[in-house]
Amino acid sequence: MKSMEDARDCLYSLIDQNYERAVQIQRVWMKKIAEREVRRTYSTERNKEKTNYEFRIELSTIGFACRWVRIQFVKHGLKITRVVHTVAMPESGKYRASQFKHAEPWELELITQMEESLGKIRSQVKLLTKAHQSLIASSKHSEFAKPIQSVAIKHRVEPSPYSIKQFKSEYR
Repeated sequence: MKSMEDARDCLYSLIDQNYERAVQIQRVWMKKIAEREVRRTYSTERNKEKTNYEFRIELSTIGFACRWVRIQFVKHGLKITRVVHTVAMPESGKYRASQFKHAEPWELELITQMEESLGKIRSQVKLLTKAHQSLIASSKHSEFAKPIQSVAIKHRVEPSPYSIKQFKSEYR
């Protein structure tokens, strides 16, 4: 039945629009981190400021997740190891400032600003993904139409083309 495919495509369009919004938020974050890190590199004073958290957009089957991870560099003898700790995703879909205990003040302010938009994106994508699951299940039990197929998000959107390294080269 064509209308079920149209409904699926409408859901995909909304999920993909949210993905594009999340990528733009990530882009702003990357620019600010790059600017801060370049400024630190060329600073004449040796301050101990560092970036402790990383924002990631991870594609799943149909949708995507916006997650925060804590990055640490741990010294074991002469070897330095990069350790990544995932910050637990709250049920509400919006991270709280209290979850970022190791954030620098400027970093916490940036995270808090981003979470105003990201919380709404996460909630909407979660609901759209549930609607998608219901639509797919419904199509399998329909007498009037053949079951519709899912299309993975990796086949619908382009991965984020941005990187902190790219922005750093612009600031140098």
